[in-house]
Amino acid sequence: MDYYHQDRETLGDLPFLSSSHFGSLGNDYWKERGFSSSMNWRGNGYRGCPEDLERLQHLLHEQGRKQDGEEDYPYEAGAYTDRADWQQVPIHTEKQHIVTVVSKYKPRFRQSESNDTIPYHEDLLPRWEAFATALKGRTQLQGLEIDNIILPPSSFLTKKMFAALSKNTNLISLQLSNCGLDADGITSISKFLNKKSSSSLTNLDISSSAMTLKAAKSLASAIKKHKELSFVNLSKCSLGESQDVLSVLLDGCGGLENLVLDDNSINSEEAVALVSAFITDNNTLTVLSMYKNNLGNENAKVLGKALKNNTMLSHLCLGLNQLDLPSIIGSRKATQNLTAIDLSGKWWLDITYWSEENRKAARQSQNKIKMPGVKVLCKLLSRKTSALVDLNLSSIGMPSRASKFLGPAMKKNKTLQHLYLSDNSFNNNSVPHFVDALRNNTTLLTLDLSKNNITVDNGRLALLRGALLDISSLQAIGESNHTVALTMGKKLKNHITNEVEIRNINMLDVSEGEKIRLKVVFAMFTLETELFTPRAFEDLPLELMPRLLEIAQQEIGFKGYGKGVTKRKSRGRGVEDPTLQRMYDVIMGWNTPQLFIRGAGKLRKKKRKRVPDEDEDWKPNNRGSGW
Repeated sequence: MDYYHQDRETLGDLPFLSSSHFGSLGNDYWKERGFSSSMNWRGNGYRGCPEDLERLQHLLHEQGRKQDGEEDYPYEAGAYTDRADWQQVPIHTEKQHIVTVVSKYKPRFRQSESNDTIPYHEDLLPRWEAFATALKGRTQLQGLEIDNIILPPSSFLTKKMFAALSKNTNLISLQLSNCGLDADGITSISKFLNKKSSSSLTNLDISSSAMTLKAAKSLASAIKKHKELSFVNLSKCSLGESQDVLSVLLDGCGGLENLVLDDNSINSEEAVALVSAFITDNNTLTVLSMYKNNLGNENAKVLGKALKNNTMLSHLCLGLNQLDLPSIIGSRKATQNLTAIDLSGKWWLDITYWSEENRKAARQSQNKIKMPGVKVLCKLLSRKTSALVDLNLSSIGMPSRASKFLGPAMKKNKTLQHLYLSDNSFNNNSVPHFVDALRNNTTLLTLDLSKNNITVDNGRLALLRGALLDISSLQAIGESNHTVALTMGKKLKNHITNEVEIRNINMLDVSEGEKIRLKVVFAMFTLETELFTPRAFEDLPLELMPRLLEIAQQEIGFKGYGKGVTKRKSRGRGVEDPTLQRMYDVIMGWNTPQLFIRGAGKLRKKKRKRVPDEDEDWKPNNRGSGW
């Protein structure tokens, strides 16, 4: 539904302010405040702060209309477009009782190199206040999530938003990410955490906030006293720039289970020592994320020693930390409890609007795991005591010959379920090692090999045919891998490899027998292999004939068969249905028993054996002669 009309005067009970209203302020107004200039022409429409603020009114208005228990809005506003045909982000939520003003905003809403947030403007304060007033009646509200939108001054948080939530005792998640929170805003959040209305809160995200020592002390005290809080995200708060701030916050987070410290410049010897002491003394933390802190190998070794003394940590994320050797995970004792390790550079991969300068800085921060590091990782995978379930090694510069060691390690491992190897240097020479690994592994559920140097014909197709769908025979199909969801590239070449359909079959929540049957049908009638030939069924037992006739009538995507594997297909007008011809071919090609091929003949009558009778010699003529 299109809510953007040039002649709109009101939206709800408040005036509607169009983009031209904000655009009249001029480009310099926005540039001075660090935002993209107004009315930038981007291909097929104008983009910039004025348009963002116009959209924001609709987001706030629709969220204010949402009622408790509703999954969607009164209007189908989940994916409407504006008059410039720019797709809007979904503003409805997938879970009940959660208000999301903007979710996953950056990659879909605007691709600006200078700033990726919607700015605050005082003319929209009445709209924000109306949104806060609407929250008062939401006594069952479980989540409040606002991403990449600069909030009004801290007085709005204290007097309006948190005051509206004062009677709510069901709030579980509070996410105010990249909202321009200053020290006063952090203090307002701390006061809210100390109130009874936040007693049910378990998740807190205040990433990209300004943190002073005074604000850090109030926040740490509130987190420490809160009994239910288990997850806190403090990413991009510049914590590494002040040892005092970092020390205070780590002390307050001592009872948490999940702590995110991404992109905080925690790379000095003193800052790393504080984090190491936190890991050593902590007995509750299970997840620690430290993406993009540029730790370096020496600091990683210090953290590795701390891990040896921690028996609770299960998830460790150290992507973009300039590591060339994973010394942090080289010790058996340091990794014996880890179920998930992330060394990837995925933090920046999807940010398409970054400048070349930002990309260069990100590449310098990448972990570069060469062969010595690969051997350490493979040794970890090969251990019988390994508890690893999830391993992310994307974008770490891994060479192609690493597959020679990864393949055998994957065969030995019995716990790993998800392995991410995208954006490395694997090529067609790596394929045989992965084929051998997958044919001998039934626990791996996800393998990502996208953005590597594996070509279509000699690489991707060979890997799929060799491991996931061997069409050399029916028996070979049955012996293929039916568990792993393999990703190797874009769908542009799917008509050659059928990667998507094969992956979808392996991902189905059905029995292995049903997956094999789907692959047999797919190989016979979609790939048009020679498996469907009369000679293949000559020795088929009679009791299996009904099954074969049933398969002959099936085809992936037609008549409701193979739902979830591919989109529903239509043969088009004038195209004959081939299933009847297939059934005829099956019957005529089968070595049909004599019951059907000996033809018509005379039925032989069995002679009855005569039983002797004492009067068998009597004749009627003899009776007449005695009269």
